[in-house]
Amino acid sequence: MPDAHPSDPALALYHTLENVQWQRSFDARSLTRGQGYARQGRVRHGTRPEQEGEMLVLRAQVDGSGRSRYLTSLAVDPHNPPMGVVSDCSCPVGRQCKHAVAVIQSFIDELEANGIPPRNDTALLEQRWESWLTELQSPLGGKRYVEALESDYRLALFLDIASDPRDPVLQVSPVWVRPTKQRSRGNGWVKPRPIMVRGGGGLTPRPPQGLSPDQEEALELLMLGEQRRQFSSVGYEQWWSPVTHAFQARALWSLLESETPPLLFHPKQTGAMLDPGPVCRLTLAWEHDADGNQRLYADAEPTDVISHEAAIVRAGVELCYLDQKHGRFGRLAGDPDLLMRLRRAPPLPPE
Repeated sequence: MPDAHPSDPALALYHTLENVQWQRSFDARSLTRGQGYARQGRVRHGTRPEQEGEMLVLRAQVDGSGRSRYLTSLAVDPHNPPMGVVSDCSCPVGRQCKHAVAVIQSFIDELEANGIPPRNDTALLEQRWESWLTELQSPLGGKRYVEALESDYRLALFLDIASDPRDPVLQVSPVWVRPTKQRSRGNGWVKPRPIMVRGGGGLTPRPPQGLSPDQEEALELLMLGEQRRQFSSVGYEQWWSPVTHAFQARALWSLLESETPPLLFHPKQTGAMLDPGPVCRLTLAWEHDADGNQRLYADAEPTDVISHEAAIVRAGVELCYLDQKHGRFGRLAGDPDLLMRLRRAPPLPPE
């Protein structure tokens, strides 16, 4: 085992959590609430770690609010500190939640209460070297920690607008979501699992039924550009891909036109659920402001498809509309440069 205490996985995990600075894998709200859960003794049924392949894994049950009890697991890779902590929970949030923080904090508190032996960094380096040599002689594709994904998960896209007032652009976050077991909960979909492109190609996590080759290629192309990492307001890690390239936009439309198109949400599964809308055309129209001046604004034809409040933004070298009021998202034929110039158009004074 690649740690300074091969006979004690608990000490190995303790020092690995310290090395990866585990707190950085969670947002501030989840940290505060999870550490409070740990102090309240909500973590049940032990916190003994195990080794699965190259990963150190910790599992426990955590009492939530009311009578809820959630199964929480987390994993860290001693050889890959930038990966941080990867967690999974049966709660509605699903990832990087307060329950995972509670498990980690309870594990650390329990170990420190019994006393921590001093680290032997020399032994650590020697054993990491031996482990690397063993890995070097092994065939590729060895056992790795793989996040479980049940068969009822559906492909979905979270849609939002990248915050650049000079050039608003569509940004997309591909996820898996599953139907809720509580009929009164939101719009019926919970536990988003962000989709990542592995270093050697391919997507993770993957559903048991897999993806069609065309969908997998489209998703990889969609996420091939810049990616922006952020934590959602409920604690899970989220990756956004601004659709700035033409090939990304083509991949997006390909997904929406496939036999099993993804679900669409703005900006997440608890927000508005959108339907693919028809292709519209960018037009210009006049409106009066409070001072009686006339201002040009972006409109669309046919006029009865999208609302006046719809957002019109760039997607690659095209335009698209995101209409939360009518619950539609679709392509908009028109010139993105004209839209940028329109935003700088001065008002026309009254005659």
